[in-house]
Amino acid sequence: MRTANLKNLIAACIFFSFIVSTTSADIIVVNPGESIQAAIDSASYGNTVEVAAGTYHERITLKNGIAVIGAGYDVTVIDGDFGGSVVISSNCDANTVLEGFTIKKGSDPFFFGGGMCNFSSRPTVTNCIFTGNFTYNGFGGGGMFNDGSSPMVTNCTFSNNTSGIDGGGMLNQNGSSPTVINCMFIGNEADTNGGGM
Repeated sequence: MRTANLKNLIAACIFFSFIVSTTSADIIVVNPGESIQAAIDSASYGNTVEVAAGTYHERITLKNGIAVIGAGYDVTVIDGDFGGSVVISSNCDANTVLEGFTIKKGSDPFFFGGGMCNFSSRPTVTNCIFTGNFTYNGFGGGGMFNDGSSPMVTNCTFSNNTSGIDGGGMLNQNGSSPTVINCMFIGNEADTNGGGM
């Protein structure tokens, strides 16, 4: 009897642990017409925001430990409407994910990084296209700007981004050391140095 009770107790503990682990990693779905940022704001560390195919006219700030996953760069677009940096991350770790988007029409006349700005961060960015983003008035990093940041950038394309100073595709400063794997830099331009990076 004691052995049977012990087995039942162990089984109950395993089941409870499974329930806790599955409920702690929620998935929040965003559909066209809804706000990606609102979903990010409501998420907790370890959660995933799944964004359905469509074009979303907004600019977003990532939240530490949240994975923001699009349906694919060919069908899921975040359009910044030239109103500032399209994506910003600050003090985010490698569990902060941006995946499966086209990031376009980012423009920032007052800071860096039309497409994406990373500050003291190391997000994971994969399967994204950064296109048609720019900075001007002497600022840099049209596609992506890294300040004290080391993102993991994989399978991304930086195309037709423009910088008012350096780094049309990507600009790295203040000890930034991104890992860039299997990425393409096409047709990016800079007024001073580093059309691509």
